[in-house]
Amino acid sequence: MIVQFKRDGIIPWKPWSKVRLHRELERIIAKKDQPKDVRGGPYSKYFLVVHTDEIALTAEMVRSWLVGFAPKVRLLDEVLLLLSYEPQFKRCPLFRIAVQKVATAPRQPT
Repeated sequence: MIVQFKRDGIIPWKPWSKVRLHRELERIIAKKDQPKDVRGGPYSKYFLVVHTDEIALTAEMVRSWLVGFAPKVRLLDEVLLLLSYEPQFKRCPLFRIAVQKVATAPRQPT
């Protein structure tokens, strides 16, 4: 995006929708919810913080779009979504995303 802005002088963006937000969050969460990729530990809890600088995503939109959204996870205990600074709130809005824990299959002896 930065390269394109420097070259063309425009910022390419697509409008956000509830469906698009859910799909992107599900994709990011699934990518990070991989027990085989954990280094160190074991830890008492596993957190994921997803940060976005999307200026078209406002706290008001996200708050309403996250109602009822609860992706399935195996490893993660908490998922948080951090938005860009919003001057009217004088902070970066932070949302806790409800997750549904699913059981992982026990490892088979080799």
